[in-house]
Formats: sequence, C-alpha cells, structure tokens
Amino acid sequence: MHSGVAALPRPARHRRDRRAPARWAWYHRLAVRPLGTPPAPFRTFVFSDQLVWGWVAAAGLVLIPVPEPWRLLGANLLLVLGVLYAARGLAVVALSREALRGRWAWC
Repeated sequence: MHSGVAALPRPARHRRDRRAPARWAWYHRLAVRPLGTPPAPFRTFVFSDQLVWGWVAAAGLVLIPVPEPWRLLGANLLLVLGVLYAARGLAVVALSREALRGRWAWC
C-alpha cells in the first residue's frame, strides 16, 4: 500500500513538516488569546482500550430490537467509534513507518 506522499521527492515530503511550526507561530502572533500549546504529532494519537465497550454497546443497540431513536444512536456511535479506531490505526502505521525509516533508508 503506497500513499501519494511516497511518490514525491524527499525534499517535497519534508517541506510540509517544516511549515507547521511556522503556521502555529503566526497563529500565536495574530490571535488575541491563543488556544494553548500546539497539537501533538498525529503519530502519538492514543485513547483508552476500554472504549471498545462503547463499540459493543453501540453494536447491541443496532442489532437488538429497540425503538428507532436508540437504533440511530447506536448507528451514530458505531460511525464515530469506527472513525476513532481508524485514526488510531493510521497513527500506528505512521509511527511504524517513522521507526522503519530510521532503520532502513529505502522504506
């Protein structure tokens, strides 16, 4: 599986990373009251493993016969939790790629 970023030459890939701190610095200069510290890198995105019980409860609301508003609540929870778990998986892939890039230059 290849991303579009891998097709770019090496200097073009890292150009985005160098601009992010500059954008955050401009935000802090222009904002009257900046909103705290800059966000952490995406590869550090984590949440508790106990959130899987939310997934189980949402699936239960969708699968068992309940009134329509409860079924819709379950479906919406499944969607939100699915996106969260997908983002967590992408963060793991990003962290793994970064670790491999340091070990093997051709990755």
